[in-house]
Amino acid sequence: MSLAQAELEPHAANPTDLPLAARWRIFAYLAALIAILGLGDPNEGLLNLPVSFLLKNKLQLQAHEMANFRLVSALPLYFAAVFGFVRDSWHPFGMRDRGFMILFSLIGCVLDLIFAFTPVSTFSLLAAILTLTTAFLFVSSAQNGLSSTIGQQHVMSGRVSAVWSIFGMVPVVTTFVLGGKFSDLLEGSDPELAARVMFLAGAAMTGLVLIYALWRPAVVYDNVHHEDPDVHRPRADLIRLAKHWPIYPALAIWL
Repeated sequence: MSLAQAELEPHAANPTDLPLAARWRIFAYLAALIAILGLGDPNEGLLNLPVSFLLKNKLQLQAHEMANFRLVSALPLYFAAVFGFVRDSWHPFGMRDRGFMILFSLIGCVLDLIFAFTPVSTFSLLAAILTLTTAFLFVSSAQNGLSSTIGQQHVMSGRVSAVWSIFGMVPVVTTFVLGGKFSDLLEGSDPELAARVMFLAGAAMTGLVLIYALWRPAVVYDNVHHEDPDVHRPRADLIRLAKHWPIYPALAIWL
């Protein structure tokens, strides 16, 4: 059986407690994946501040124009749940979550390279953020699904959540520091060169995600037991979710 077939093959999903060494290796893999994706996020990663810098300092957008840009560029985020449903029902290359990460990080890398050599304008930057965010959400949904599945199946949801919280903050802090310095370096450049450098840096980050996704540590993926693919029914899942009262306090907190 090929690796792709093995990853697609459904297994029993009874919770099992893994050895301590295996758990730590899984945590390390997820921690690095979460940090890398955070840096590559088009909206909150390394591109965030440089894009604002280009819009404000180079293209001379006013405050209300910046706000409108951010409103429209975040459109894919408003429908983020859709990407989760797609992740549950489609398996690129028969590789499930790795397939999403490989395919859409490659698409993101290609998009970055295209926009690096596209004349810079408000419209081109808007198109870039919209398409890059769409590709990123597929990758992010795969990472979220992989982390949740491992946590549920191996009785360590709380520990995975802790890893998620800790290492999810690493790119947040890093992007403020590096993004600011990156914007300073571009201060003396013309808009075309600044945009080119910015998108080439984005291509490097998505390329790093692609390389990481191509790696298949057995301790992670051999311990993911997939349910029967027929169990995912979006309409029934939505109804079941709406009737699950414990989600509402959590939603209120986030709101």
